[in-house]
Amino acid sequence: QMCIRDRETEAAGDFTLKERVKRSIKVNIIIHSALAVVGIFFFAYLLAMNKFAWKAVYDFVLSLANAFGLMLVIILLGYGLVEIPRDFFYYSDQDLMLKYYQFQASIVDDSRDEAISEIDHRIRICLTLQKRNDIPTNLRELVDEIINKCPVDSVEQNRSTLSNSEEVEINKKFGELTMEKLVHLNSKVKRYARDLLRTEAKWEYLQEKAFFFEDIM
Repeated sequence: QMCIRDRETEAAGDFTLKERVKRSIKVNIIIHSALAVVGIFFFAYLLAMNKFAWKAVYDFVLSLANAFGLMLVIILLGYGLVEIPRDFFYYSDQDLMLKYYQFQASIVDDSRDEAISEIDHRIRICLTLQKRNDIPTNLRELVDEIINKCPVDSVEQNRSTLSNSEEVEINKKFGELTMEKLVHLNSKVKRYARDLLRTEAKWEYLQEKAFFFEDIM
């Protein structure tokens, strides 16, 4: 529950902590309400079919909780028991590991290119919005805040290549600037900025692994 709440708070595109927490609570209420409705209908169906008495429902809930705990223990302990000897087995074949890391690096490189493309698109939108004269001061400051979250090199590169015709097209598609649109834009920028950092770190890690196996072969 704490992980879900914190994740939603971090992923929210609102510009203040208060608004992000409010949006996170709203999302969690919707999720848990949907689960509660499904659970209520399920137990109502069982009671209507005379399959369970109330005491049996209570026992059934306890058994579900115990089964969930046992499943976690089996999965987590089983993963360690299988994964560690399997890693030793795989690492004994250096040629196989080299091909594996090279393959994984190519996949991550594609993901990194996708994240760069997505964040560049949002940067160009923000740069276009900066030049509009019909934006209130408070919204203009929020646009600047979004741009500050983007990589500086990417911002400068997109600023130098953004054409007037592209600005016209972006303004036409974006339409009137509202707080809700800025919140959505900020959420996307945060998401793809995190994706870019994650994929770059993973790509560097896979490169180091591939170079390591190339050196020892």
